[in-house]
Amino acid sequence: MVETSLRTVYSWEWAHGLIEEISRSRLHPEYFCNVSWLSSWLFSLPSPPSLLTFQYEEKCVGLVVLGTQKRRSGFLTWNAAYLNQAGISSCDQSWIEYNDVFCKDGWEDACVEALMNFIETSTFTEFHISLAKKPNSWLNAVSEHWYIETDKHFAAKVNLDVSNATSHYSKNTKYQINRAIKSVTSRYGSMNVHRAISIEEKRKYFLLLADFHIAKWKDSEYGSGFQNPIFTRHLNKLIEQFPEQVDLVSVSAGNTLLGVSFNLIAGDKIGFYCSGINYAIADKKIKPGYLLHHTLIEYYAQEGKTEYDFLAGYSQYKKSMSSDTYSLTSINFTRKSLKGIFIHWLRRSKLRLRAYASKLPIPQ
Repeated sequence: MVETSLRTVYSWEWAHGLIEEISRSRLHPEYFCNVSWLSSWLFSLPSPPSLLTFQYEEKCVGLVVLGTQKRRSGFLTWNAAYLNQAGISSCDQSWIEYNDVFCKDGWEDACVEALMNFIETSTFTEFHISLAKKPNSWLNAVSEHWYIETDKHFAAKVNLDVSNATSHYSKNTKYQINRAIKSVTSRYGSMNVHRAISIEEKRKYFLLLADFHIAKWKDSEYGSGFQNPIFTRHLNKLIEQFPEQVDLVSVSAGNTLLGVSFNLIAGDKIGFYCSGINYAIADKKIKPGYLLHHTLIEYYAQEGKTEYDFLAGYSQYKKSMSSDTYSLTSINFTRKSLKGIFIHWLRRSKLRLRAYASKLPIPQ
């Protein structure tokens, strides 16, 4: 039987070493549940969140970050836990996707069951899992003592074919892309791609991306992540300590920069994490964001990559340019207690109001 141990005080070096040890038995590379993402994120935080480890016969077979927060609504307070997140918006702006337990191959189900047993006997009223890749693992492990709410998130990817990576485009998408290429090349010059190689060059591209991103998103509801020092510290740590896991690539027309993309590498697959787009050159014909992705799809196909993953979050360009769509699932578990009944009712009411306002289906 797998046992659990909760650590609230530890060093980054110890956690990094443990994550590295577990990763040696993981055969399939991941974008998020890996050494580079988890270690660089832990390093970026002001203080380390709790770490729950899984042991079998006194040997560690897996771990998760278990962020904890005391939440409040009016007179009511309760404890909430978060899988591989801190539960604090500034610490979680570099959002994790494909969320799961981080464990040795073959131990996934046992670790999930052990984690849910730990949550069952804890003082947590809520347990949140963001963007899980295997929701059924969690739903099968939970007891009848919990309310369950799930919310599916759109995601999309392109299966790359070196001979014709864009053959899946619709007739309209092909027309829009070809028109944009013709317009941008006639105005600025031929299209070109440059991949940053050195760490210094990656830092330079990172700053260019940040400037574009802030210009676009600084006045949005959550602002640009590049205005958040925790977010930028995390990504800079990725670049500096794990450069082989990160691609920073620019796309230009002549000497005019269209944009810079920050991509995660998982073996022969590419995950598009974020970009900075030069919207100053955009017009009815020139769509620099579409051109950035179209160019990178073709570039990575020629590089021998097998997949270009847009990751989660709906956008029209993802729908138009992808060859496949899929979903990641966020799950809320709420304990069936007096507090939990009120919290569950309150959340369901908010979801119903939001769904009614946006004419979307109510999450189950």
